[in-house]
Amino acid sequence: MSKVSNASRCTGHNVVELRKTPFVIISLALLFVLASSMLLPQSTARVTVACPKLEQPVTIDGKWTSAHEWTDASEFPLTFAQGSGEAYFSMKHDDNNFYVLVDFVSRITTVVGDGALIGLDTQNDGGSQVKDDDLAVLIRWNTPTVSMGAMQWHGWTGQNWQVLPSGFEAKSSTDAQNDPHSTASHQIYEFKIPRSTFKASASGFWVGIGGGETGYFALYPMVDVLSPDNWAELVFSDNTLAELTSTTASTSASIATSTISIASSTTPETSIIQTAATTQGQGFSISSIPGFPVEAILIGLVAGLLALTLTRRRRH
Repeated sequence: MSKVSNASRCTGHNVVELRKTPFVIISLALLFVLASSMLLPQSTARVTVACPKLEQPVTIDGKWTSAHEWTDASEFPLTFAQGSGEAYFSMKHDDNNFYVLVDFVSRITTVVGDGALIGLDTQNDGGSQVKDDDLAVLIRWNTPTVSMGAMQWHGWTGQNWQVLPSGFEAKSSTDAQNDPHSTASHQIYEFKIPRSTFKASASGFWVGIGGGETGYFALYPMVDVLSPDNWAELVFSDNTLAELTSTTASTSASIATSTISIASSTTPETSIIQTAATTQGQGFSISSIPGFPVEAILIGLVAGLLALTLTRRRRH
């Protein structure tokens, strides 16, 4: 039997595990809520990201099933608001499902309460606080060797979490033997969310990793998790990553040509320099694709207040 046992379907065992460790769920949920609401910007320019159509099928087993399984996905780094490390998330979709992988490269151990959380504004209607259509999907470690998935609509305070229903899958492992980032054992999380969950053509999107007793908290975008107005806007593209990348490269080349032309016809003091939107990892902002406005880059905020607050909470 595999050392790491994962569960995400609605079974009697899952219900028991979920009920046995409610404090762990509450602690992890409160970490995201407390940290983001106290330390992160309450309002900021919203970034829009494209989710490409997959070419490689996905097996939800909490690892890179093959070295190429996620190379057709857009990839973005997570920013650490507490602690430090190396972590990425990747995403792609097909006609039926939305897939997300969170690759915590620097986290080589598992501790009870470690987990990854995805927030979705399924109607893409924003709001200064989470509403009934806002979904949280969580994977958290019940023990150092057992992880499972749970979900919650609205609230996100740790109450009323439920085992994932049919169609949803969420698993984690430390098996990194096929991981292009590092083959050394580390935490990897995989999610499958039915496309039918989304009630609009786009969705608010937020992803984070954290652990109540392990001193880290990283997220994307770097905004308050309780304010969907500021989450990234997720758009499902009909193009593959290769097609989107080709479009972005073509646009950048066109802009570069325009820049040279402008510079050659004006003095340096009056030249207009145009640049393409900055990409992150293999991911990219949809603002770099023709037809979409350029969005401001979100500003990361690192503060020591979170560590102090969490230390005080643990002592009490």
